[in-house]
Amino acid sequence: MCAYIVIETNWRAIYNNTVEKDLLTTSFYKLRATLSATARSVLGPRADVDDVLQDAFCRLWSRRESIADRGDASGLLVTTVRNVSIDAVRRKASRPVTTELD
Repeated sequence: MCAYIVIETNWRAIYNNTVEKDLLTTSFYKLRATLSATARSVLGPRADVDDVLQDAFCRLWSRRESIADRGDASGLLVTTVRNVSIDAVRRKASRPVTTELD
C-alpha cells in the first residue's frame, strides 16, 4: 500500500513535520518543482499535475528500500514522473469522446 503524500501549497511545512524521512520522500520534496515542470511539459498547462506526482510516488513507494540502497533517487523520480505523465496522456487519448445532445 502506498503512503499518502500530501501535495499542497504548504508542502514544505508538512514535510518538516513528517516523522519518517526516507530517501524517496526527501528526494520527492526537494525535487517537487522539477517534477511538476516535467509533468506539465508532457501534460500541458491545464493538467492536474498533482495526480501524476501522487501516482509516480505511489509506484515507487514499494521499492523505497532498494531505492535507498542506490543513494540517489532524483533520476528515478524524474523518469517515473515523465512515464506516468505519458501514460496519462495515452489514457486520455484512448477514451472515446462523448458529446451531450440537446
